[in-house]
Amino acid sequence: MHETIAIAGATGNLGPAIISALLSQTTHTITILTRTGTLTASIPSHPRLTIAHITSYTEHATLVPALRGHTVLLSLLPDHGAQPALFDAAMEAGVRRIVPSEFGVDVAGNIHVRALPVFRAGKAVTQTYLKAKAAEDKLSYVLICTGAFLDWGIETGFVATLPGSNEVVREGKCKIYDGGEYERSMTTLADIGRAVVGVLEKWEELRNGAVYVQSCAASQMELLRIAEAKGTRVEVEAVDLESLEKKCYQAVEGDGSEDQAKVEEAMFGFVTVGCWKRGMGTFWGERHDSELLGVKQMTRKELEEVVGRYV
Repeated sequence: MHETIAIAGATGNLGPAIISALLSQTTHTITILTRTGTLTASIPSHPRLTIAHITSYTEHATLVPALRGHTVLLSLLPDHGAQPALFDAAMEAGVRRIVPSEFGVDVAGNIHVRALPVFRAGKAVTQTYLKAKAAEDKLSYVLICTGAFLDWGIETGFVATLPGSNEVVREGKCKIYDGGEYERSMTTLADIGRAVVGVLEKWEELRNGAVYVQSCAASQMELLRIAEAKGTRVEVEAVDLESLEKKCYQAVEGDGSEDQAKVEEAMFGFVTVGCWKRGMGTFWGERHDSELLGVKQMTRKELEEVVGRYV
């Protein structure tokens, strides 16, 4: 089925890989929604891709005309609070299929992750909104849970800090959480793009639920051992996640006069807890939908090649 897809937030971390997959693996037509003044140099020139300028992602008057004529809205917005207004505009414009900005930990299926402040006020609210609209038969949706972004996570130091990580983090120690020996589901940016293509192909089978995808399941220490086998010495910093979680709650629970920088740091800390702490939601085990979505599991050699880019 040919789709006309509107993408919000395409200039962020996931946008290039998803756009590349949609252009190379489908015949769908794509419209990139971008706020006036946003740099669009990262968006490729392609006959099936156009750019629509809007005032903001919550401005109904410009959103509705830009969304009219599309069959799918794909949100990659980091501001989850803006999504309900965007989805309201989509429904008014006649868009009935929505992929929200979910990508990451399992907010949908893990009550412990859902309760963390960073997700409770964002993704959890969006999911409740989508379920209510789906129950009214006003739209259908699919949540895509990917675990940590493997290659991006090494690039930024979120998964592992290696010599080839970006210059902001590469001089620091590699943070290892709770010993780092337990596996977590991780997905490359390219495979996230493939998963989006697969979701669109299997929409009726998957509608109004969550899917789980991974390129591999690996531990932090496994990645470090691969790096060290290639001759790289990695200095580590042990992080206790129970202590980090308590510190984050102390930073956000107060009378409203909290230091905003500390609150933002705490919110990122909650993301770290949600991804790496035992009992949280980033290890799919055997229950993932990767094969259904066309995402192959990495071989050991392929995992070594990914790590090798950063040593």
